[in-house]
Amino acid sequence: MSGDAISALLDWATSHGAEIDENLQFKYSEDRGVYAVSTSSSSSCGLKIPLELIMDGSMAVGVFGCELSTDRIQNGGVKLLLCKLKYDKSPTRYKEVILNDFFSHYIKLLPTGRSTRSPYYWYDDELSLFQNSNLGGSLPAKFRAVVEEWFAIVTNLPESFQDEQYHLDLHFYNKVFSCSRDELIDELLSQDSWTSFGAYLWSTIIFTSRAFPNKIINSEVKDGQAMLLPVIDLLNHDTSARVNWSYETAASRGYFSLQLLGPLEAGKEVFNNYGAKGNEELLMGYGFVIPENPNDSVALRLPVNLKQLALAQKLHIHLPTIDDYTYHAFDTAMTPVSTTDLESFIQEGLLYFINRSQLVPDPLLDFFTAMTLNELEHQFTIRSRLQALQALRNAIDSKLALLKKKPKATVSSANDIVICSKIYISGQKELLKSCSAEIKSQEKKLLQDWKSQIWNIKKIYKKHSPFREALAQLGFNTVEEAEASHEYQAYLSLWVLLLVKIPSEEFQPPQWIIDCFHKLDEDLQTFRTDAIHATMVRELKEGLGDLPIAEHINEDDMLLAEKVVDLNSYTRSNGYETILVGPMTI
Repeated sequence: MSGDAISALLDWATSHGAEIDENLQFKYSEDRGVYAVSTSSSSSCGLKIPLELIMDGSMAVGVFGCELSTDRIQNGGVKLLLCKLKYDKSPTRYKEVILNDFFSHYIKLLPTGRSTRSPYYWYDDELSLFQNSNLGGSLPAKFRAVVEEWFAIVTNLPESFQDEQYHLDLHFYNKVFSCSRDELIDELLSQDSWTSFGAYLWSTIIFTSRAFPNKIINSEVKDGQAMLLPVIDLLNHDTSARVNWSYETAASRGYFSLQLLGPLEAGKEVFNNYGAKGNEELLMGYGFVIPENPNDSVALRLPVNLKQLALAQKLHIHLPTIDDYTYHAFDTAMTPVSTTDLESFIQEGLLYFINRSQLVPDPLLDFFTAMTLNELEHQFTIRSRLQALQALRNAIDSKLALLKKKPKATVSSANDIVICSKIYISGQKELLKSCSAEIKSQEKKLLQDWKSQIWNIKKIYKKHSPFREALAQLGFNTVEEAEASHEYQAYLSLWVLLLVKIPSEEFQPPQWIIDCFHKLDEDLQTFRTDAIHATMVRELKEGLGDLPIAEHINEDDMLLAEKVVDLNSYTRSNGYETILVGPMTI
């Protein structure tokens, strides 16, 4: 690329009606690529591109004679058209215009292959830098989606476009998933037939990084349909840039208008703004990341079964679909169907996104809460919410632990991908840490708000002298010694028996514990025991010695006490501490 090539593009555009503000100057450098600067300080400046310079789906229909795109592959036709203009040397005619020649200055400036900086062209070692991350896990599926999209589009080409090379290109579909990634990338970089997958992948990358919503200039098109805007797509992206996109008409001519709103400083770069994007979207679409990106997000995909989904629907819990998330209108992968079909959820799982504004999204926490309801709970309770927070924190911490594993890659540290991976992984870690901290904060608040209904070993030890005596008889002189054994379930069960069997006038017990015990006693036959449980009960009875409670230690009553604890407690994420919680609904 050179300054001459940029000048040729600008001359071509202006000669066909484009209006480029005289305060804008386009430059090129090896490290920054093409960029634009303001030559003087001003409050604003703008660009206008006439409709005849815009490449969109209607042009593809005119060239191929049919609509190749579908509801799920909305931009397949225009992407294939770009392939044809780039790689087919024979004339491509549209309304008496030879498009190859007409768009030649524009297409010459489009990056190709690895110069696009796209993760689709990463080799195995480079991809391994992102192991255990969202991007590393999702890239193979994204790649497969583009393959399926390409095959669906090219197999619908009219016969007049199906030459011998076309049929050779289709054979690639049968071997694309059988070769190693490195072999695959090498072959893709060498393919130069316009109907090949290599060409279509390149076009997909161009659309991901450069396309604009077609709806701006044509309100009749469907959401998601895209267009390419020569010259305007040369501007780099900055989420802080103030811009305005619009459609204008002048002298019976339509334009896409971009207004760059100031203040603009002389000699400083000016930017377009594609909206708030996290580093994964920036890396997939544009090949770069932003350190400490405030718009970062982490995906959490949950496997589910039919029973879980039925419960969620019964409780009117919102199940996320593609409509819940913001996708840029020119997303290049096949558009997922917006659906609440249970089979789809079972196959793909539930997908939630965690970001700075929603560290613990309500629908995500509600789903976890539903999954922790027990047989006595028919709506959300403080107990189920606390248990859900623990389950969610475990999931987040497990994801964080995987990210902390260092990749076994041999990529040079000077490689840009290494730098991107460090920034990307760091951002994911920080977001997960923030999520985990928010979960702890929510748990702490619930415990504080409902402290009168919360009973842990420390509180019981402090308030109930018979419990202290029982622990002392078992050899624990302090509550810390008892906690160190991690036998929370057993000691809470013992306390339940003390409350039911040895009432104390000096202590007012939580009535819900006693009521639950007697209610369960009516259905004792549903509980089961085994030899191990019998041994544990015998050892506990012997350990309590001459204390009155020892007379009431038997298998049936211990089973009931344990069940009371099971149904009215949550276990903290450390896996040990069990805390009793009163049956309060949210």
